[in-house]
Amino acid sequence: MMNISEIFEMDEISCLISEIEKKFEGESVPNIRKNIKNLFSQNISYEKCYQISKALSNNNIYEVRFFGALLLGPIAAKNLHYLDYLKNVYCCDENWRVQEANAKAFDLFCENYGYEKAIPIIKEWMNDDNENVRRAVSEGLRVWTSRPYFCDHPEVAIELLSLLRNDSSLYVRKSVANCFSDISKKHTKMVFKCFLQWDFSNTFQWYIINNGCRYIKKEFPELFKKIEKQKSRNSR
Repeated sequence: MMNISEIFEMDEISCLISEIEKKFEGESVPNIRKNIKNLFSQNISYEKCYQISKALSNNNIYEVRFFGALLLGPIAAKNLHYLDYLKNVYCCDENWRVQEANAKAFDLFCENYGYEKAIPIIKEWMNDDNENVRRAVSEGLRVWTSRPYFCDHPEVAIELLSLLRNDSSLYVRKSVANCFSDISKKHTKMVFKCFLQWDFSNTFQWYIINNGCRYIKKEFPELFKKIEKQKSRNSR
């Protein structure tokens, strides 16, 4: 079987796609990601990657679409037009595995573009009508405070995630709560203080608070008791 670099050297797109199908159908996620890494260690045409990704977006094999979504992450850092295809096409895919690829692709974009520089785009995606787009941001950047820039500025990560506190999608709120739980392991008091400023009577916000405090409940039960008292006061 041809390796990924050999496949991308092919000129005929239909033959190239046929080889991608052979290579990735039934392939594991770690190996798909490994192939992306190997591909971008070579000198390849970003425009060709974009055209291939477009051709793969309606493929019947979800692993192939997974690969196609991941292709857009690194190249979008050079041309934001490529990122639009991820948002407007791949984020409409009905397969949850492809949605995981979208999240990883968005993180690859931020990594190559620069996390701080990407903040306006992060905010734009967080305000999108499509829940898959919003979740691609929150889930893709986990663990937020292990990423460059946010590692040194955890308060910015918390501020950005707080923009999703009223999200109507449970799919998104679960992701956001998991993000806060991650962050609380190193920045417990920062997360605690953030939550104290939220509206505990708001069902959406309370879901994130309650589930985002899993680590706090276990390791700092006295802090969570203060949150419960605050909720009790807000409920009166």
